[in-house]
Amino acid sequence: MLTNAVAIVGGILAAVFAWRGCSKVRKPAAAAIAMIEFGVLKGIYPMAGRLLGTAELALALALLAPGYWQPFALAAGGLAVFTALIAKSLASGHRIACACFGSDGEPLSGRTLARTGGLLALAVAAVVVGSRGNNGLSTGQQAVGLCVGILAVCAIAIANELHRTHPFEVRTSSHG
Repeated sequence: MLTNAVAIVGGILAAVFAWRGCSKVRKPAAAAIAMIEFGVLKGIYPMAGRLLGTAELALALALLAPGYWQPFALAAGGLAVFTALIAKSLASGHRIACACFGSDGEPLSGRTLARTGGLLALAVAAVVVGSRGNNGLSTGQQAVGLCVGILAVCAIAIANELHRTHPFEVRTSSHG
């Protein structure tokens, strides 16, 4: 039962880090600008965005490796740093435009913090379970975990787009 949960968490985290990594590799300058706004860099260094994206892609692959809990610890560490940066930004009132999950630079919000904190909690739980030796995943469990992960990331992207565009909102015209 726990191994199924770890497989699903691994799939979710792998899909998240793959999406984030691809976004940064594809648009490294945007990632570098976000790092400046978060106070991580002092200047625009697109190579930093590309390197971070490449590291996230490597982590996504590592999260799918059977029998290892250490990638979950790396994911938890990265998510802890990002969660802290988001919390610091929100607490200071600095509304950084986030391109999280492919959005068009919506400002950070409590939703962003909750989503990232939730991913952090999943990674920490996987570390706890995996470090106790409950990490022997079959290929089938990994495949199911990855599929669930991809579906979860797609659902988040759709929810973000619906939140951004309000496509079902009834618009009334002030014209007669």
